[in-house]
This record gives sequence, C-alpha cells and structure tokens, in this order.
Amino acid sequence: MADKAALWRERLAACRASGLSTAAFCRGHALSYAQYMYWQHRLGSDACGLVPVRVAAPAVSATPLSVEVVLGDIALRIHGATVSEVVALVRGLSC
Repeated sequence: MADKAALWRERLAACRASGLSTAAFCRGHALSYAQYMYWQHRLGSDACGLVPVRVAAPAVSATPLSVEVVLGDIALRIHGATVSEVVALVRGLSC
C-alpha cells in the first residue's frame, strides 16, 4: 500500500506542476478521474485545478493621440502617434 501511496503522491505533484486542470491531466496520462480524486482526498493533497499565476504590469497604451506644443509663433502638432512615438519625435528635435 505504501508503494501505491508514493506513486499517487508523485502523480498528484506532477498534476500540480503541470498547470493543467485535473481532468486534462488525467486524460493526458490515461488515469481515471475518479481514482485520482479518491487518492487526492485520501492523501490530503490540494486540487491541481488552481495554479498560482503572476500578474504582469499593464502594457503601455498604443492608443493614437494628438499633441500640440506652442512656443511663441511656432506650433508643433503631432496627430495619430503613440506616446513612445511622440517621445522619440520630441527627443529628436534640436533648437
């Protein structure tokens, strides 16, 4: 019985590490879902349906915008550019 428990502990750990749902893991490894659930309950293991994720910072918006800079009699108008494009244009200006 100890060998079976060890085997199922390995399977439960592999399921958690796989990132798959329990059902998908069982299908992919030709395991009975009911038997998997039995061993999960018996060994007190967490379900592998929940996987920790890291949330990435939101990407910089690529929404086009319009910018107008007026210095005295000179006006600079930029239409339909992204923030990074506007920054690149302003950095490229020389006085």
